[in-house]
Amino acid sequence: MSGILPNFPDWRQFDTLAIWQLAALMNGVDPRAWAMGDVVGRDGDALDLSTELDQLISGIHAGTLQPGKYEEFPPTKNTVVNTDSARQWLRAHGYAVLADNLDRSLHAPKPENLVKKTVLVKRHERAWPTIQEDLKRAGTNGLSVAHTGNHGFWNEALAMDWAEKNGKLTTSGASGIQPQSFFPT
Repeated sequence: MSGILPNFPDWRQFDTLAIWQLAALMNGVDPRAWAMGDVVGRDGDALDLSTELDQLISGIHAGTLQPGKYEEFPPTKNTVVNTDSARQWLRAHGYAVLADNLDRSLHAPKPENLVKKTVLVKRHERAWPTIQEDLKRAGTNGLSVAHTGNHGFWNEALAMDWAEKNGKLTTSGASGIQPQSFFPT
């Protein structure tokens, strides 16, 4: 599939999203690109969002996805849903990375948790041997959740959480400092 990747710093600012926008995000494309018809599926035709649209509309019917305050039934692809509700639904249905990318609270770190890529690598390369390669592939491996949206800055806590969840840390611990023995070897 080809297309434009979602601009998450922009999308996470919305309190509500339309069903079709969530469906596009679930496919890893920016809804604006899909709306313009610039996104094609593996078959070379326009990207089909019908499966995701059906899932999301079913979520509204089941009550696990909350529509916006003034929405009427029956829900359609243009029905808006509460973003907080959408994040919960996404996590419950295998889209945790997307939910994290839409979560403002994860992307408003304390200033001391924001570090340049070089600092992140230097601090953790012993405990996380593949850090440089993982950062290069952040757009495809899910580590992009730790990118702040500001050029070169990363949320250190989110990056380390990702590394731990993905089994990237060595047994020496997150600090990369090897314990020293006081006994002769």
